[in-house]
Amino acid sequence: SIPTIATTPDAVIVGSGLAGMAAALNILDRGGTVIMVEKEHLLGGNSNKASSGINAWSGQNDTYNDSLESFRNDTIQSAGAVAELGLIDTLVSKSNQAVMWLKERANVDLSLLAQLGGHS
Repeated sequence: SIPTIATTPDAVIVGSGLAGMAAALNILDRGGTVIMVEKEHLLGGNSNKASSGINAWSGQNDTYNDSLESFRNDTIQSAGAVAELGLIDTLVSKSNQAVMWLKERANVDLSLLAQLGGHS
């Protein structure tokens, strides 16, 4: 039988990948309620398969002498003709904040650093 819901949720989130989980945590942190729907038997969606990691810049580590500017330039080059500079600037400027949130709030282990293909 399908369980009944006592109250109307603030959001119904389809998919439990990183985007879905981040949305759910943000809503829950603000006192909201969430229903998450996932078709797979384990939570995590396609993010479970993202074994190569995420592309981001973090000022917390300078192992590779990385910089915001090189991250921006690499992202523009990777996007090619369809580069949306406004979106790329948002990604680049907020990547450190996102990395810190993943570490602190979501307890994601991001201790392994690697230079991924296409990045200088």
